[in-house]
Amino acid sequence: MPSLKQPTPSMKVPAKKTVAKKTPKKTVKEEKEVEMKLFTCKACSKKFPDMGSYFYGKKSEKCLWCAKFPGRAKK
Repeated sequence: MPSLKQPTPSMKVPAKKTVAKKTPKKTVKEEKEVEMKLFTCKACSKKFPDMGSYFYGKKSEKCLWCAKFPGRAKK
């Protein structure tokens, strides 16, 4: 059994050196400007940008506020 007073040799292995590979720079594709459409919320009758159409291709029916808090629009 090793003595507790003497330090035990560590089993450290030196790290392997790796050479970073050079990758060619990719060209940035030109972004298309898509016009933001407006829609009228069915609950509060206000106009908002149509985020559903912009991101998902589906027409929005309610604004984010009325979708999250439906009880507010009924008052």
